[in-house]
Amino acid sequence: NPNLGPFNLTDDVGLGAGLGQLNDPTGVALSPDGQTIYVVDSGNLRLQRYASDGKFIGAWNGSTDQAGQFATAFGQGPQSVTVDASGLIYVADTWNHRIVVFDQQGTMVRELGQRGVQADTMDSPDPNVDTGRFYGPRGVAVSNGEIYVTDTGNERVQVFATDGTFLRTFGGTGTEPGKLKEPTGIAIGSDGNVYVGDSANARISVFSKNGDF
Repeated sequence: NPNLGPFNLTDDVGLGAGLGQLNDPTGVALSPDGQTIYVVDSGNLRLQRYASDGKFIGAWNGSTDQAGQFATAFGQGPQSVTVDASGLIYVADTWNHRIVVFDQQGTMVRELGQRGVQADTMDSPDPNVDTGRFYGPRGVAVSNGEIYVTDTGNERVQVFATDGTFLRTFGGTGTEPGKLKEPTGIAIGSDGNVYVGDSANARISVFSKNGDF
């Protein structure tokens, strides 16, 4: 007291804000070499890093790179993280309505969407409305040079090139096959298909990479 840490994943110290402690962890990913664990520490508005044995390495919260800050006016944090084959880290900064991409030193290299600027398609069944921006994105996956994002509030998946260029979108509001309601998690399977946690429809919806149901 004060609670400073750092603590390791194996220390079992419980809820807290000390370095290494977690508050509402919502996402986890592993570096390509398997040596670094990335944890979205949503309640503490940061991304924490641990070695594969659980030893604390560090935390990124935007304090040294203002563009990478996760803080919002309402205090909500990021929701998920993934790492691509080159080691770039992608964080769904949900309530800043963007995806933030970091290098392995924690420097922001680009963002998809725009910090604090949301698109609201008013739950349109047409996913091709106001593309390139998000409303509360919660999931991100990367495969073969493409970035897939669940644009949760707009009931769709948006796809981008790794340089941030918008490519295509699919979904749109609905309950029929191929439509989405509150999509959250997303993953690219070994079969090349896109698996979407279609939450409010209580199902997993499966698409080709082109968006065909």
